[in-house]
Amino acid sequence: MLEVKNVSASYGSFKALIDVSLSLADGEILGVVGPNGAGKTTLFRVLARVADGYEGTVTLDGQPLANLAGSEIGYLPEAPFQFDFFTPVEMLLFERTLRLPQLSEEEVLRTLHDFGMQSYLHKPIKRLSAGLKKRVALAAAFLGEPRLLILDEPLNTIDVQTVIVLKRMIQQAKARGAIILVSSHVLEFFDGMIGRIVFLDQGAVHHSSTNDPRKAEELYTELFLSN
Repeated sequence: MLEVKNVSASYGSFKALIDVSLSLADGEILGVVGPNGAGKTTLFRVLARVADGYEGTVTLDGQPLANLAGSEIGYLPEAPFQFDFFTPVEMLLFERTLRLPQLSEEEVLRTLHDFGMQSYLHKPIKRLSAGLKKRVALAAAFLGEPRLLILDEPLNTIDVQTVIVLKRMIQQAKARGAIILVSSHVLEFFDGMIGRIVFLDQGAVHHSSTNDPRKAEELYTELFLSN
């Protein structure tokens, strides 16, 4: 279980998160939605342990995030950093060195194959299209079957084929009990796949769609565009 309790974060005088509390069970997929500047990326950076100085507590199975091994968390930032002179294989082997030193090279290759990178394994990343670069970043996030999977705008730049693969990979992660958080401006992506959506606004939880039968776009329109 992931527990987020009264988390607040600021950048100078700007309050990016204000008393955000969430609870996610094993195998739950949570959509995180809101206007630009609502706090989605800051929340994901806190959960991925790349944001410092926040207030509140975050635990996974009762353990503080700081105590977790790197292998427990898979993170796709909205703007992934990649060494453009690396190949996809080298990029994931580098990711393995940082988070999963005991993972086999066969597992690295399998994850790249899962995202359809068979024909590009040894091509420099700088020569890949934006969509193929995003596949490499997605493979890095899913590498080693992390317990907590955080995907910030995973649909940006990817094609229909990759969307289908991504949905399959998310469902597989759910089936093995991973806890998954996803943000996206493509609201249709959530319908039929995401069990619950939290809507953020100005750094705070504005609404949770628990047991709400309405589609994501309908809810968003009512919450943010009805006035």
